[in-house]
Amino acid sequence: MHVTIATIAELGYPRTSFAAIAERGGLSSTRLISYHFDDRAELMREVAATIVNDLGAAVAARMQPAQSPRVALHAYLRANIDYVDSHRPEMIALATLMFAGALGPDAADAGASTERAIAGLISAGTRAGEFGPIDPDIAARVLQRTVEGIALSVHRDPDVDLSTLGDDLITFVEMGLRPRHERPSRDVSGP
Repeated sequence: MHVTIATIAELGYPRTSFAAIAERGGLSSTRLISYHFDDRAELMREVAATIVNDLGAAVAARMQPAQSPRVALHAYLRANIDYVDSHRPEMIALATLMFAGALGPDAADAGASTERAIAGLISAGTRAGEFGPIDPDIAARVLQRTVEGIALSVHRDPDVDLSTLGDDLITFVEMGLRPRHERPSRDVSGP
C-alpha cells in the first residue's frame, strides 16, 4: 500500500497505473497487484479507506485519554495536524483521490461520523460549562472542514510549515467556543 500511496502522491492520479506501481515497487509483474484488486478503481478506494482509517485511529488514540470535552477537542485538533504533518504523502494522495472523484462511500461516511462525534463532544462541553451556547452541528462542521483544509494545504504546498498551527488553531477555537461570561465585551459603536 505504501508504494501505491507514494506513487499517487508523486505522479498524480492519472499516471498511477498498475504498471507504475509495479515498477516503483520492484514487482516483476502487474499480476501481483491485479491478483488482489479487480481494477484500478478498487485499488484506489482501498488506498483511500486505508488512509482515512489510519488517520481516524491515530486521532482516536490521542483523544481517548482526555478527561474533559475541551481537552478532547484540543487532542482532536492537534492529532489531525500532527498526522497531516507526519504523513504528507498520504494526505497528498488522499486529496488527489478526492479531486479525481476516486473516493469510495466509506470516506464520506467517516467524515459524517467524525462530525457527529465532534458535535457530541461540543454538546457535552456546553453542558459542562466549558463551551458557550453554540449550535454543535455547525461548530463540528466548521472544525471538520478546518482539519480537512489543513490536509488540502499540504496538497497545494507539500512543504508548508505546520509547526505553530496547533497552538494557533486551538487559540482560535477557544475564542469561538468560550462561554459568554468569559468573552471580552465588544464596543459596537465603531470608530
